[in-house]
Parts: sequence; C-alpha cells; structure tokens
Amino acid sequence: MFSALRLFDGVSKREKRVLLSSVKKTMFAPGVILFKKNDKPKNLWIVFDGIIHLRSPHPEKKENITVMSMITGDFLLPAAVVTRQPYLLEAYCASAATMLQIDANIIDVLCSLHSSFARIMLEYVAKQFRNNINQTSCYYHCSGSQRLFCYLVKLSIIQDNRKKVVLPHSKSLVAAELRMTPENLSRIITRFRGEILEVNGSEIVILNYAQLISLCGHIRA
Repeated sequence: MFSALRLFDGVSKREKRVLLSSVKKTMFAPGVILFKKNDKPKNLWIVFDGIIHLRSPHPEKKENITVMSMITGDFLLPAAVVTRQPYLLEAYCASAATMLQIDANIIDVLCSLHSSFARIMLEYVAKQFRNNINQTSCYYHCSGSQRLFCYLVKLSIIQDNRKKVVLPHSKSLVAAELRMTPENLSRIITRFRGEILEVNGSEIVILNYAQLISLCGHIRA
C-alpha cells in the first residue's frame, strides 16, 4: 500500500508494520468534505488517489477559496496532526478520491519512539510550509499574467492534461485566489485569447503549452 508513497522510503520495516496495522483505506465520492475548519485532527490523511482541495471561506461570499490542491502522496495538513491543533482549512474532494487514514495516536507514538519517522514528518511539514511561502511570494512579486499562467500550469499537472484544464470554481473565485479583481482576470484572458488559450465556460483550452510555461517567467502586465 505504501509502495506508491515515496515519502515513506526511509521508514524502517518495523515502522511500516505498525503503520500498515493501523491504516484505513477509504474511497470517497466527489464533493465529500473530509474535515472542516476548526475540526480537531483524529487521523493523518494521505491522498492515495484523486484530488483534494484545501479550502478557506471567502471573506465576502458564501463560497470557498481553494488554497492548495493535493494529489497522490500528499499529506493533508500534517502540522495540525503533529501539534494536535484544529485544522485551519477544510478538505474537499474535488474528484473521486481514495484516502489513507492513520490514527493520530499512532503518529504520536512513532514520532516519539522513532527518530527516522519524526524526521520524515518534519521534512514534509517544512516542505509544505516552504511551498506556501513560495506561493505567497509569487502573489506579491509576479504580475497578474504570470500568476494566471502559473496557476494554469499547476492545474494541468494536477489534472494530468496539457491540452485543457477545468477551473475548480467560478472565475470570480479564481480571481480572488490569484489576488486580482475579476475585471483584471478577464482582461488578461482577452489579451491572450486565441494565442495561448481559449475559454469555454469553466474549461480552458491550452493552445501552446510550451509558450504558456515560458510566459510564466517573462510577462509583465
């Protein structure tokens, strides 16, 4: 079961036996909420297959903003599990998903008794924290066009499709996630429509993937 999760490559056979004895594998339909903001962690959630959105309430609307998209091998907010603090985001199944659950008490024991496992958990928490910092830095130092193109590239990787992507929510919420107004988002799309992309409702057709990647670092707008 853990062969697909390379994060556990350094875990000893003894630790793997403990994990396998406590792991629970469950399938969830799209739209299921795995946990809500302020829930107390009872398990460490690991994405075995599918896409999970970690979401935060929009400050002005009833909808939620996707803060992070998690894919196979990702842990869902492990810092909350290790510290036993309430979740700051909710976990939403953006697609059909298969999840692994490991009891938080088992995680506590393994972290306390086995330095190798504690180090792996610390490395993953640090990696997720650094990714969040990089994303925040991008919002402040990249142009609106760069943020949009990087967002589309990220979606193409998550959805495993270089020809088209489906926006996870409305364009107004995508704009909010990218720290821009809906009007600015529309202007950027119009500017590059027919050259880099085409839009059909929530579907974005990518006309030139190589150029899309290149423009992530060269557009100023």
